[in-house]
Amino acid sequence: MEDKNTELQLEGYNPKVYKQLSFVFVILTILNVAAIMLSFMKIGYGLYHAESALSHIAQIDSNIKQINTDILDMSFHSDEKGYISECIDSIKTSYERININSDKFREINLDNIDSSLSGDFDEAIFRISNYYDNVSEQLEAVKNGSESPSVLYSSNNMKQQLEATTAIENLFDKQDKATYSFFVKTAQSFLLVVLFLIFTMGLGLFAISRVKKKDMAVALRLQESKDKATDIRRKAMDLAYMNIVSGLKNRYALDEELDKKIKNDDFSIALYNFNKFNTLNEQYGRRFADEFVAAVSKIVKDRFSNVAEIYSTEIDEFCVVFNKELPKRRIDECALNILYTLSQKVQVQNIQVKMNVAGCIYHYSAGEHSSSNSLFIALDKGVNAAKQMCYTQNQSLLIPINK
Repeated sequence: MEDKNTELQLEGYNPKVYKQLSFVFVILTILNVAAIMLSFMKIGYGLYHAESALSHIAQIDSNIKQINTDILDMSFHSDEKGYISECIDSIKTSYERININSDKFREINLDNIDSSLSGDFDEAIFRISNYYDNVSEQLEAVKNGSESPSVLYSSNNMKQQLEATTAIENLFDKQDKATYSFFVKTAQSFLLVVLFLIFTMGLGLFAISRVKKKDMAVALRLQESKDKATDIRRKAMDLAYMNIVSGLKNRYALDEELDKKIKNDDFSIALYNFNKFNTLNEQYGRRFADEFVAAVSKIVKDRFSNVAEIYSTEIDEFCVVFNKELPKRRIDECALNILYTLSQKVQVQNIQVKMNVAGCIYHYSAGEHSSSNSLFIALDKGVNAAKQMCYTQNQSLLIPINK
């Protein structure tokens, strides 16, 4: 019986042809695997450098906004020479960080992503340098008291500030879109490679039916590789929109959400900022401060995620967008409860920590602002005003921006 089965299996079988087809199939398989590896390397290499470049642009954007914030703070503390000196030192430090990130960005070759990005980056840095050079000439005069901080708000300075901020924000948007476009193009190339692999495998299965199980195993491995690539991309996108310390969505996620709402929707938004947060870093260290933020974030998320979307826009700052179904009175109550929650005592490493919080709430009507950035300028001003009151009254405060 065994011999009969063997004869049936070998019927019409030519060992020489089988060996030739097997050899061709093996060569094609090796070439396909090599192509897939090259495709993976290209995608990984390109995305790594694109995300790295995007990170440096984001840090530059954060530094220029810190400069703008310090200049604004100086106007609120025009009589406090010590605070003005700290702001000036902070401005210089922020600009040094801009230069460091600029140097790191220029080390990245983005020709495969978009060859025009380097030129746009140089233009943005040029505008930032002009803005800083103009401001730096006035900082020493403000520091030694020969000029008031209001001199920093000249029309020329404000024009250059807007140009510098807009240039780096536009560059970030362009870099982000170019990265996504690069991913789509490389994914299409990868898809062509996969399709070619499927074709050659089909040809091999047609010619060599006895290796069916092996081909299925290869197909499964390829599918697993595709799933891993998709999962890596998803995790990368999640990280890009997540604050690692707090576990909440970050400023980029908030900007994306606000850009969808700002022209056509009415909504309520609140911004909260810890007063003198730097004292935690100075007294207990960065890790302690991070643990404090993580603990507070968990409490706020557990208590209020059913009524609002909560974002961690800075290490010491939270932004809350309330559900539009809530009535205004209920929103105002929730906003105050969030303020009280952020101000309560939290135990970190067996230490009770309580900080005052400055907050503002904005009942926004569709079309009041043209972009999320202009809306945040209004929110920042509101928080800074609340901070001044907090310093005076030594307690947490929430103020309305509009009635």
